Amino acid sequence: MVYPSFLAAEKLASLGIEAAVLNSRFVKPLDKKLIFKLASKIKKVITIEENVRQGGFGSAVLEFFQETNLILEIRNLALPDQFIEHGHPSLLREKYNLTADGIFKFAKNFLQIE
Repeated sequence: MVYPSFLAAEKLASLGIEAAVLNSRFVKPLDKKLIFKLASKIKKVITIEENVRQGGFGSAVLEFFQETNLILEIRNLALPDQFIEHGHPSLLREKYNLTADGIFKFAKNFLQIE
């Protein structure tokens, strides 16, 4: 999800919004140092994953923020906790908004940008 996230960040930049993209290649072990370093400088975080929301990367990040008492807004863009039909990955990413456009729209909504 890194490449579509970079593309979405570029679109946000065209609106004057600076967005950092962190390539967290592994859920475990969570790179707590890097995540804390970035999160302590910002107020809003979006995690994006090609996995179900429950028990995934976003959940791990949220738990980490709770442990460290970081107060910020966080949203997770992920697959819903339901049966996901079989299909070509690009079609499924499109359906569940895991594309550059989907991420961009999700971020705009979260940031309350028209």
